[in-house]
Amino acid sequence: MCLSLVSCKNDKVEEQKEVIVKKPAFKVALDLLIKKDDSLQVFYCEYGETEFDGAKTVWSSVKGSEEMQQITFDFPEDVLPTKLRIDISKNKNQDPIQVKSINLNYKDKNFTAKDTMFFQYFIPNDQIDWDRKSSTANFKPKEGTSFDPQFGSREIMELELQKLTNN
Repeated sequence: MCLSLVSCKNDKVEEQKEVIVKKPAFKVALDLLIKKDDSLQVFYCEYGETEFDGAKTVWSSVKGSEEMQQITFDFPEDVLPTKLRIDISKNKNQDPIQVKSINLNYKDKNFTAKDTMFFQYFIPNDQIDWDRKSSTANFKPKEGTSFDPQFGSREIMELELQKLTNN
């Protein structure tokens, strides 16, 4: 007598879901009073770099408003800036821009500079007449040069960037 045992197995096809793990991205948020439509740009350097490169930049288009608004710049994944440069306007007819604050965020760390403290961390170029009392950038275009008002990070800002991005 032959006995055969047959096992019936209920084959379930398990769905494999691809889990995409997003790495934390560095973010810059500016609270500004910017009255006319414009484009703003943040350049960044990474470890070992000293000069800004047009390929390492984040843009944001802004709709002008009579109200304070937050402009956010989301950096590419894995970018850990060591220096920043904020090109505050591309609009040659822009009204003065008031800076209420800048907030830097990476993972669970934050850094904020409000109102007049902004000047402690960023230095304006010669196309900006900075009013320290009102934290306002007044523009003074230079004849014979392109309109490019910008703020470069001071050494103290670069130290804050290090604190934010070190694990």
